[in-house]
Amino acid sequence: MGLVCSIIMIASCYLDGTFSSANQPFKEDIVSEEISLDELIVLSSKLTQIYSSLESKVKFSGDVLCRSQGMEVWYHLDATLSSQDGNKKILIHQYNIHHRKLQERALEKDSHTDLLTGLLNRRGLFDRLQTYRDEKKHFAIFYLDLDGFKMINDSFGHACGDQVLKSVSARLSAHF
Repeated sequence: MGLVCSIIMIASCYLDGTFSSANQPFKEDIVSEEISLDELIVLSSKLTQIYSSLESKVKFSGDVLCRSQGMEVWYHLDATLSSQDGNKKILIHQYNIHHRKLQERALEKDSHTDLLTGLLNRRGLFDRLQTYRDEKKHFAIFYLDLDGFKMINDSFGHACGDQVLKSVSARLSAHF
């Protein structure tokens, strides 16, 4: 197994989110101009979670979507609350995990969809219905049977059958 290296980006900021210092990798990777913590973190709900965790546990650790050089990039962020010279500051260590996060999301999508048609598979359908139930959303389920489909596979081969399934799923997806 190969050694995986990641550049550690370190910064500190005041409780209001204003950065007080940062190492060179942070400045190069995030942005060269001044930025605040609320401008750095894409989702305000994640920022709220960070502050809440810092308040209750004095630390936060998790994957966070950040703004970097005009793009949205995933980082693993470790933040701790500290007191320096009587001022409370947030110390931040972060690592770029963007490629890993994209792979995770692709695998998650693949595990919930049929690779041929792109439609939800059994697991994806179950999870979607669970979400609808939890959110008390109304939904309908249609059950379709393709009459004579076995004959298409047997007569023209599975490649032709695959094309029929792709065509049907594309037509259904266009209407729903």
